[in-house]
Amino acid sequence: MNKKINNFSLFYIVILVFSVFVTNEIQNISIIFSLLILNVLLYRHLKVDKPIICLLGILLTILFVITVYIQYYNAINLGFHDGNLFGKIGGNFYADTKNYYDESQQLMEVFSGGSFGYWLSGEFPHFGFFGPYNAYNILNAILISIFGSNLLTLILLKLKFSILSYYLLYKIANRYLNSKWAIFSTMLYNLYPANILVVSTLSRDNINSFLVILLCYYCILFAEDKFNYKVKYITKILITSILLFLFRSYAAPITILSLFFTYFLSEKQSVKKYFLGIGLIIIAFIGCYIYGFENVQGKLTLNDGTQSWITERSKGWNLLIYSAFYAFFGQTTIMENYDLSVFSESLNVFSFYYQNYILMFSFLGVALLLFVKKRKIDNQIWLFCCIMPMLFIILITSVYGLPIPRLYNMWIWLNCILIGIVINKVKEKLLFLGLISSGFIVILFGFLMK
Repeated sequence: MNKKINNFSLFYIVILVFSVFVTNEIQNISIIFSLLILNVLLYRHLKVDKPIICLLGILLTILFVITVYIQYYNAINLGFHDGNLFGKIGGNFYADTKNYYDESQQLMEVFSGGSFGYWLSGEFPHFGFFGPYNAYNILNAILISIFGSNLLTLILLKLKFSILSYYLLYKIANRYLNSKWAIFSTMLYNLYPANILVVSTLSRDNINSFLVILLCYYCILFAEDKFNYKVKYITKILITSILLFLFRSYAAPITILSLFFTYFLSEKQSVKKYFLGIGLIIIAFIGCYIYGFENVQGKLTLNDGTQSWITERSKGWNLLIYSAFYAFFGQTTIMENYDLSVFSESLNVFSFYYQNYILMFSFLGVALLLFVKKRKIDNQIWLFCCIMPMLFIILITSVYGLPIPRLYNMWIWLNCILIGIVINKVKEKLLFLGLISSGFIVILFGFLMK
């Protein structure tokens, strides 16, 4: 097995090295080929138990690559010559991917133009929106210096993180589910339209999601290990936490706090520790609010002032009410704000319905298990599925007034695992749950369309 892994690793490295010395479509084809090989490498290295996981991973990779090209040429046809959407489209404002692309190229010129020492000093003047010390800009600048500035190439290279997420998520899901339902939950997350959106653009969000999943994976391994590899896992947890902090500063502390609270609340503790735990939860909630409120005061509106009504949702009791709503029942939107001829806009709209169904199905399913059927369910997994989304959503609601669909990527995979658990435990009630969830969607439809 190790010999086969080494052979595949060598082949993978050769393909990547080859892609450095070629350009345009030949370069992109070689990178796509390396993505397919990466699936086989991860399947063998992680010792995944079913060959169908590798096959589905390859098919998912092909789907992602197709959407990358659809996204790119849709933007070109709309008049965005570099393939990045920019400006107001429908009622929404697009700027992030364009900013990342332009600033990364500018930073690469800094690296290659004799100013690298000045940049290392930490005093290089700020430029653009994200600046010269943004972790994602630095990553892209390094990739541009190696592979060139072709946008498709950069997005295809970033796709490697989504493939890693796919296999890690299956490994996590398989700890709570049999292979069939672990596959179901993993695919349910990967086909989430907002996930496809971030995969197909130069957004950093699929990297953030990968780091959150990786951090949770290492913490699970740490908790399961009794004696042998504690130091190894602690080191990996620290490194992953630092990387996550650099790419999405608030995601690292929220993920770690969520894991801590989950462990704390699922185990019997002394009264003193309960008070300590409650105190930490209160501090976390206040911290989320203060961090977010300061950002709101700086922005006041979302989407360049086009949706000022959203800021009211980030204040006072509205913050808690809307956060709870977003966590369990999804989001609302105004259809007139979307131009469905734009691929990104279509994915955003589909994301609302997809995520609302996932959130409602998982919430109602767990309620049924806990309060109606009294079925036993792993305390840690459903506590984690409640705590982490709530902490994320309170913070994000306090910043933006609502969670943008792509931001759900960091935690909605938990709800997908929960759905697999619900279906696996209450198979005869599947139709009942589907009807309830569909009913809620019908009720919400009028609200969504207003």
